[in-house]
Amino acid sequence: MNQLGSYELNKVNDSTFVGQKPLLSILDQFPFAYGGNLVAQSLYAAYKKAEDMYPHSLHLSFCKAIPLDNPLTYNVKVISKSNSFTKVLVEAVDVEGGIVGVTVVSFTTKNNQYERQLEWSKNPNSKNVPYKFSLTPLPMFYQYKPEDIDKFDVVQCYRNLFKIATPPGFNIPNFDINSAAGDRRHGYYMKFNDFNNEEINRLTANDEKLKKIYKYVDLGCLSDSNGLALFYRNLNLEFSASHLATRIISLDQSVTFHDDDFDLQQWFYCDANLRVYNNGRCFIVTTAFNLKGTPFMTITQEASVRMNLKVAEVANGGSYKL
Repeated sequence: MNQLGSYELNKVNDSTFVGQKPLLSILDQFPFAYGGNLVAQSLYAAYKKAEDMYPHSLHLSFCKAIPLDNPLTYNVKVISKSNSFTKVLVEAVDVEGGIVGVTVVSFTTKNNQYERQLEWSKNPNSKNVPYKFSLTPLPMFYQYKPEDIDKFDVVQCYRNLFKIATPPGFNIPNFDINSAAGDRRHGYYMKFNDFNNEEINRLTANDEKLKKIYKYVDLGCLSDSNGLALFYRNLNLEFSASHLATRIISLDQSVTFHDDDFDLQQWFYCDANLRVYNNGRCFIVTTAFNLKGTPFMTITQEASVRMNLKVAEVANGGSYKL
């Protein structure tokens, strides 16, 4: 099933848009919409006020569960604007008038480091040098070739919109039991399915600018998808159905798009770190790299997590006792 078409909006006026369809849950049996859908449609609504620019960051606070029965209304307002940046505030409102999420999206005129370096090489100046540095992927990233990834264990996610490939041994508890859970890093690959790229082409009618925006929207959709299974693996536990007694609910989420050098038709590498679990909340940082090892996106997420005693007694890397 494709989700992109359900992000389309009807314009009420210059500052108000309504979804053409209700947002979907991650599985049919779930009573509320998937949080990544709210990220994606809020981003698309914000873009309506900055169509000459590209998103480079967003911050969303979830306010209440997202209903499935009616489309959401988006109240959109430009809150700052300069030559290089525009910030847009988006309130997502349900049919009863309740705010389900508040998002601030920041747009910029250009989000491509290579193009900046190329321009500078042709016209150097001393005030705006396109210097760069970044996080390095885990060593496992360099152990495999792109053609190896299709041989990994692959799991279809969110109504088959995208898939996750995990390297050999990923699902086996293998962290040093003496290591702190907050120091553990997880490496895996993600990719959108081919029909999604076909849908992008259909919706954009080969408009290259709009096509790129839809790809940002796609990344917004998957940004809420990295927490549940990793929470248990981070505690050196192999995932099982009994762990579903642990409730995980997204509270707050930020996405930074470092660069537009990404191709959703290819696998990309994710490096995830569940840094803190305290006061019933887990803080997760995930950086996505293209196959050249260049980071193009970082997701930070805080979620409410209720851990039952059965899980807590077998977990390691932390403690619940005085």
